Amino acid sequence: MSLSILRNDPFYRDVFAPLNEGRVVSNLQPIMNCDLIETENDFHVHADLPGVEEKDLDISVENNCLILKAQRDRKHEVNTSKEHRVERSFGQVQRCLKLPKTADVSNCTANLENGVLTVSFPKLPEAKPQKIQ
Repeated sequence: MSLSILRNDPFYRDVFAPLNEGRVVSNLQPIMNCDLIETENDFHVHADLPGVEEKDLDISVENNCLILKAQRDRKHEVNTSKEHRVERSFGQVQRCLKLPKTADVSNCTANLENGVLTVSFPKLPEAKPQKIQ
């Protein structure tokens, strides 16, 4: 299929043409990429939150789910700036991550550094490996 035929296709025109023509893309939803890592004694959740400040974070645990809510605001005034391209997302984002049953949710810690949120949960004592002598 030639490119000229694609350009007349309604799907191409609605989805890809704004990107290729440099028009503003303003309906991007914010995302939060997360990792859940297990070590010998702990579980760690790492979430990418560039541009989010601590005051704009809400961290809670309900029914063994870690709930992360964050707000990222625009960095320019909508009515005073001319937008040529807007690809960075802004607004509210939320994730709910099911935690392992062996995570001690009553003793968690959280740290936001360089745009990465780390929430750590120690393992419950019965879940830690034990040496038998």
